[in-house]
Amino acid sequence: MKVFVKVSAATLAIALFPFCAVASDGVTQIKFDFQTPPRWGYFEHFWKYGGTGEVECIGYSFLRPHRRPLAIRVTDASGQTFQNSVPQGSEVWYRHEKALAGRWELHFGGAKDGVMHHPIRDFRVLVLGGKDQPNSGEVLVKDVTFRERRPAGVPSVKLSADVYGAKPPETMDVEVKAGTVDCGDGEVEITFRDWNGNLLARQEVSCPTLSSGVVWRTSVPYARPADGVKAVFCDAMLKFGEDKRCVEGPAWTAPLPPLRPGRVEGDVAPWGTGIYFQRFGGSAKSVAKVEKLAAAAKDAGIRWLRDQIVWRQVEREPGCLDFSKYDRIMSIVESNGFHVCMLFGALGKNVTWNDPDFPERYCAALRKAVRRYKGRVVSWEIVNEPNLPWPMDPRWAANYRRLLPMATKVVHEEDPEARTVGCSASGLGEGFIRSLAGEEFDDVSLHPYRRFVDDREFLEDLAKVLGAGRGRKMWITEIGWDVAFPGYAGKRGSEFPVSMHEFASLMARAYMVAASAKGVKAVFGYDFVDDGWEAAGYEYHMGVMYDRVAPKPAYRAIAKVFRHFPSGKPSIDIRGDGVRIFRMGGKCAVWTAGAERRTVAVSPSGIAVANLMDEPAVPRVAGGRALYVVDDRHPLFFDGELSSVEIAEDDGDVR
Repeated sequence: MKVFVKVSAATLAIALFPFCAVASDGVTQIKFDFQTPPRWGYFEHFWKYGGTGEVECIGYSFLRPHRRPLAIRVTDASGQTFQNSVPQGSEVWYRHEKALAGRWELHFGGAKDGVMHHPIRDFRVLVLGGKDQPNSGEVLVKDVTFRERRPAGVPSVKLSADVYGAKPPETMDVEVKAGTVDCGDGEVEITFRDWNGNLLARQEVSCPTLSSGVVWRTSVPYARPADGVKAVFCDAMLKFGEDKRCVEGPAWTAPLPPLRPGRVEGDVAPWGTGIYFQRFGGSAKSVAKVEKLAAAAKDAGIRWLRDQIVWRQVEREPGCLDFSKYDRIMSIVESNGFHVCMLFGALGKNVTWNDPDFPERYCAALRKAVRRYKGRVVSWEIVNEPNLPWPMDPRWAANYRRLLPMATKVVHEEDPEARTVGCSASGLGEGFIRSLAGEEFDDVSLHPYRRFVDDREFLEDLAKVLGAGRGRKMWITEIGWDVAFPGYAGKRGSEFPVSMHEFASLMARAYMVAASAKGVKAVFGYDFVDDGWEAAGYEYHMGVMYDRVAPKPAYRAIAKVFRHFPSGKPSIDIRGDGVRIFRMGGKCAVWTAGAERRTVAVSPSGIAVANLMDEPAVPRVAGGRALYVVDDRHPLFFDGELSSVEIAEDDGDVR
């Protein structure tokens, strides 16, 4: 049985410091004042577990209206402490769950073996010191839950359906597998909803008594949405006695209508994606898949493409480079009109990062690639995420510092119009970029992966990187999330898997917010299609398209952004009342911070409005005003400029 133990702040929270108060509404206030620093350099609050089971996951909601860094700690039965930083988020309440078996940034004390010993003793939230402001304030925490591990013998459920066609599938397969013990009669409740959360259909299926290890299968009708519904989401609740388990099923997405031809004025829009064509073979079937992917990207309104030339693939023998595979790829890319950012990455054959002559050998191969594709590649990205091995080996640090100006010289000699993109930092890489800013190279790139898209905080992060790079243009060459759904074994699970619905909204907002940041040249989502190295690994599920080149809801979401804003200068208005207005090319998108749905009154009325699935949004009129309901997962897109957007009551009165 999966057990949720909810800790009441009023009864179980124990403060280590007298200034850490507990609010009467169940919200814990962690007050801090670094003008009088505490003994250990941080302020904290802890919740005792008090149980005897094995805790699988700890959940908590937090609100920190500032940039002060937070961390969480768990103390196990041996007294060993595990610590991890808290994901981004500042303006609204965010919910986070931390798997105890997952990766931790550090551990100390107790057994000192890096293994979580159960039962755990407590869970802590820390407010850390440092340069971030303000020096005093409070962090709010609520809804702390300890989720205990389900016994190995309990049953599981899996949903599967052919959601890869132009129409929803007729049926969906349901598979229930008994665990290591027999289980009595059960029930599977399957729910289908549209993008806005409206119920489309509900199916209840009775499951017979199952012996240990037995698999029971049945089929149910898939929802038949009304005309105009562009996406269907489903989930299943498996119930056996007191045990309940909810899983997400495969989402169906309608294909895009043909892209209307039109002339695009001004600079190239910053909309990009990563399609790593070198991951596909050279067979006729693989080439056909590459062509289909390129066409789907073009149809979505994508203008920039990030691809990779894998050094060891083209130079199998020293000095002998074979670009024939990439010649085919480049012809497909060019026929679809993409602007290319080419990563020249990975290692050559019999070459390591730390070889004294690594920069020279890399640049010799790079020179031949730049010469071959002169005028066809806008920018060359120099090695992928070099800051990952950087702290571990000073030889690599010295080699990359030497490589950057050498590679820049090579690129400029062979193609004076091309630019070099350095750093390619995993995460923000602010310190890493600052350490290299004095070297000779053109632009910087980064991969600002994050659990949440906190609009204001994201912009502040990118502003820091712009400063670290001394004003160089920024290329966001990777950002994305992975989707955990049935069939995803979680063998190499990520820290922050998301649902299909959340994935779509996160991708859309990440593009719009990032494009609005000063200095950003282009934004590339990772990944365009599910094409990771193993189906059980999280990178396999980061595509906006299924591996069968069929759209997920995220594909329609980014296509809505790209098609709605094909040109113009992007900007965003981050308002204190939580309203967000993204503008580009005489059109706009509106949402509000946080998951709480809020009513906005807009003017002028009469402008065509659609949601992320490009379904029409019909206003409710009250008090002579057009009212729409939005939140950070449900932005709305207006086919024109708005002169006024105001938070309103349900009756239309402006607050």
